[in-house]
Amino acid sequence: MSVSPSDFGAFAEKLVSSIDEIDLRNAASRSYYAAYHLCQTIMNRCPKNDHLAMGSHERLSERLKLQGTIDARSLQYILLSMKRIRTMADYEISDPFPSRDASAQVSQLKNFETKIGLFAEKFPPL
Repeated sequence: MSVSPSDFGAFAEKLVSSIDEIDLRNAASRSYYAAYHLCQTIMNRCPKNDHLAMGSHERLSERLKLQGTIDARSLQYILLSMKRIRTMADYEISDPFPSRDASAQVSQLKNFETKIGLFAEKFPPL
């Protein structure tokens, strides 16, 4: 059974109300991956940049940058911001992870979903 970006977002939404730090960290992480995978589906309609020597997360961010529009740069900024929070949640486990960071990440996902929906209207489905 496959999952969709919205499944990641729905799971994050369930976790964010928890008092357990591991749930909060997972809410932040799943929110980022919901945004990442949603962005991947839209950017697959745009010119590829597979020739660039970088990881998949950086490549996706660079594809947004290469679009050259304010809307794409805004999406890139949000995605990079969400990735920073996801990195804290997943890798900086000796530092506390406050619920406000998880809540902000889930809220940022909603913002990203709205903005990318508007962005996607400019690119017909494949």
